[in-house]
Amino acid sequence: MHSMKEYFYLSKRTTAKTFEFDDELPSLPLPTLEHTLDRYLDSVRAVVNDDEYDKTKKIVEQFSKGTGRELHEQLDTNIKNRQERNWLSKWWDEEIYLKWRLPIAPDISMVSFNCLISPKVDSQLTRTSIHIYASALVFETIREERYPVSYMGKHPLTMYQFKHFFNTCRVPYKGCDKLVSSFRTVSEDVQTPPTHVVIIRNGHLFTFNLYESKKLLTPPEILRRLEDIVKQCDQSTGLGLGALTALPRDEWAEIRNHLCEINEQNKINFQVIEQALLVYALDDDNPENLTELARIGMLKNPQSRWFDRSNVYIVTRNGLIAANGEHSAYEAIISIQISDHIKHHIDSLEKINSWPIPSDPYNKIIVRELLFIYDSYVFNAINRAVTLFHHSANNIKIIVKNVTQCTKEDIKQYVRIHPDSFFQLCLQQAYFKLHGYKPASTYETGSTRRFYRGRTETIRSCSPEVVAWCRAMTNSNNQLTENERQLFLIAAKRHQELMTEAWENQGCDRHLLGLSMIAHLTGKPFELKHDPSWIKSGGDRNFILSTSCLGFNTSLAGTAPMCLNGYGVFYRIGSDAITFFVATYQNCSDTNAQALANSIEHTLIEVKTYFMKSDFNTSYLWTGKQWESAHSTEVGVGCFSGDSSVMLINGEQKPIGSLQTGNELLAVDHLEVVPTEMVFMLDKQTSKQAKFYTLITDSGHQISLTGLHLIPIISSSNKMNYIAARHVQLGDQLYVLMNGHIEFSPVRNITIEIKKGYFAPLTLTGTILINDVLASCYASAKNHQWAQTFMAPFRWYYKLARFISVNQPFNNNRTDGIHWVVKIIYQLITYIQPSTLHIL
Repeated sequence: MHSMKEYFYLSKRTTAKTFEFDDELPSLPLPTLEHTLDRYLDSVRAVVNDDEYDKTKKIVEQFSKGTGRELHEQLDTNIKNRQERNWLSKWWDEEIYLKWRLPIAPDISMVSFNCLISPKVDSQLTRTSIHIYASALVFETIREERYPVSYMGKHPLTMYQFKHFFNTCRVPYKGCDKLVSSFRTVSEDVQTPPTHVVIIRNGHLFTFNLYESKKLLTPPEILRRLEDIVKQCDQSTGLGLGALTALPRDEWAEIRNHLCEINEQNKINFQVIEQALLVYALDDDNPENLTELARIGMLKNPQSRWFDRSNVYIVTRNGLIAANGEHSAYEAIISIQISDHIKHHIDSLEKINSWPIPSDPYNKIIVRELLFIYDSYVFNAINRAVTLFHHSANNIKIIVKNVTQCTKEDIKQYVRIHPDSFFQLCLQQAYFKLHGYKPASTYETGSTRRFYRGRTETIRSCSPEVVAWCRAMTNSNNQLTENERQLFLIAAKRHQELMTEAWENQGCDRHLLGLSMIAHLTGKPFELKHDPSWIKSGGDRNFILSTSCLGFNTSLAGTAPMCLNGYGVFYRIGSDAITFFVATYQNCSDTNAQALANSIEHTLIEVKTYFMKSDFNTSYLWTGKQWESAHSTEVGVGCFSGDSSVMLINGEQKPIGSLQTGNELLAVDHLEVVPTEMVFMLDKQTSKQAKFYTLITDSGHQISLTGLHLIPIISSSNKMNYIAARHVQLGDQLYVLMNGHIEFSPVRNITIEIKKGYFAPLTLTGTILINDVLASCYASAKNHQWAQTFMAPFRWYYKLARFISVNQPFNNNRTDGIHWVVKIIYQLITYIQPSTLHIL
């Protein structure tokens, strides 16, 4: 036996530090040229006609044999020579973001907000004080590396972007800006980063320190300072210097240098703003809905913004909060995740009825206005910046819709595909119907954060399979035919494949960017860009639909379209509703934000209803005779497939079919990983076939078990609930082993398969980890605990026999068949309490 000390390390490992894995992550891979060009051609095929496609195919074939091959080999050599773990990172940051010379606001800045917080009259300052306090708590968590590491399956993700949320600002320079951050973790610098905040109101800029004697101010203390600032700001209109951050970047860089040269205090003031822990803007608006809140966060009041900051929280008079984010610092999902953590703290803080009363009297000098010395050149530039911003903002139309008639739970129950695939297919259909049955080149954000300093790869989600489904649906008559259903599921499967490839940096866009960069550096031609299909398929930021799924939480984000005739569509898929953001440019007569929003809403409800009213099984692997055959192979005891494995106590993975009585393996008890022993095989069939439900989670875990086998999920009340495998739905949370401890991961795919061989081991704990997924040892019972209780005498006998050195308390069941103990129990239960058995 292994010592408990060895086991303790496996099961009781402390939670990883926030940035613990960042330097250990794999380097960003370079796809093969063949794979990239195949994916590119697939995306072209979806949006051009046959003649155009044939021309593009010839161009791509020539490119792959000639210049493309040379560029790929030179890119590979360039990567090796640079010896950089992420070959794309510097190019991406500079070419896509920091070398952008047009204004960053409002066209490429992001807005985000919580969809479930209700307005409250005159709650601005109270809510701001609590929000600042909660944000500081998250700041401390990240600085001390207590913020939880994000995972994709078993793979930890880079947390590097979290270092650019606090104390971070984009600084304008001629030709190429710089992203400057003074944030440091405790392990990087024991000296705390700047802890002051900047408050912007009515064109004024104020600052105060959030900590006194290294102690965080309480919400009442923060509130007192905010009240003082508002009183001073409302006496007159301020300069509105923040509007300068909405100018073209070279012009803003020139004016900033001019201000620094005028007076040294100006330079100090810039540092105060750029290094601040947090920046808040206090507006006078009272938005009544999410559309108005999104517009405030993205399109209003440039004099009271600082668009260069990685994040500016904008608080309205009725207490709603929107965040304006600078995109070079991080992806939108980072802001969403941090906002969710802040909201969690706020929920707890609002329950506190009283706070300690400070002993020292309030001193007004602890808040300080940042006063700039300026001249007419600067004053005129501010006016010009305001005019330019409003001209651009007035050209952007934003609509936010909250669709309660279609939720994540509906998709799980009726459609049973990945919720993101469901939305993307509905979006394609909505656009297709609205725009004369034309497909749209589509950019969807795919995360590559499982690689060293990874950011994104493009999911080109408008595939030929999606277009085929959209075309088939043009004649749909309030019902879904078998052919339409099959096309829908094929399209969904293809989307999930593209999504998985993007996570592995196996799309085509980042590789094509690398090839074009090498062409630029070497002076070689990049022939693909001269083909009209390049633009039509989305090249050079010409995707008609620019989209991103913001997850299954309560917050949403959005930004402007990529191109003049495009849409920005961003969405969250919640248990309460699907909420989405649509943006267009109003000077384009080809687009209509309201019309597309209405079309998306209608399509979401319509497609959900099709599946809700049908009796179709949505597993795209099984139809017709295969489905009938699968139903005829249900087994009564309930087992795991023969290709499953279990983890022994020493960390070794052992095939389930080779387990023997007395083997020491890992199981779970009260959410703790514990050692256990196998008592005997309840059932063992090495050659028979059975129907298995294969459940695949977002984390990449997979388990195949028969339909009546019990598996725990998280119930709506956040409790462990054992259900039959055949009742598991998409989105149900399974318990999985990751990094030595139990985590939760939603089911993203369910298939039904016929496999050869099945096994049902019984352990002392009554639970078992199969392929690192927690499952019960029991089946055909409505209650796991009841089955565990009924088996107690046999476990006691096993323990007693082992104690007195009986090597085989039960027959080791080396031959196939159901164990004699199971047969006896089944007969007893049938006689005593048959209602506890599932009816097949």
